[in-house]
Amino acid sequence: MDIATCFSSFMLSMKGVKSPATLKWYQLKLHSLLLVMGDREARKVTLQDLREWRAKLADQAIRWEDHPYRKPKAGALSSDTIHGHLRAARRFFHWMQIEGIIKVNPAQHLELPPIKRRLRKGIKESERDKMLQTAASARDFAIIRILADTACR
Repeated sequence: MDIATCFSSFMLSMKGVKSPATLKWYQLKLHSLLLVMGDREARKVTLQDLREWRAKLADQAIRWEDHPYRKPKAGALSSDTIHGHLRAARRFFHWMQIEGIIKVNPAQHLELPPIKRRLRKGIKESERDKMLQTAASARDFAIIRILADTACR
């Protein structure tokens, strides 16, 4: 069975189980994989093939090609975007292994690019200190400290 046929079965198996947004995400993230190896026999895909696909994503010079809502724009794909493509591919190949379409999952050891850890935006320390100074009770002070220290919203 080729990759494109497997993808159709994968999407059908997810319909009614996953949200429409998740299905759309898989469609967007696996589109480039289908373009590169959609007619290839699923059991013949290797880890090296997937690494070459990842390299192609990393070398891509235009963002949002074939995107349904955005116009193509010059620039490389972010590591977050590539990470998403690879996570979707891992899930897809894992599904094929569970379904018995392939015996060995070539994506199991596919390395993911690191994603940047981002700190949540919060209030300025000076604003937090003003709130702590005006706390009417120990309870209010504790609530403000919990919100500030845990980055709760």
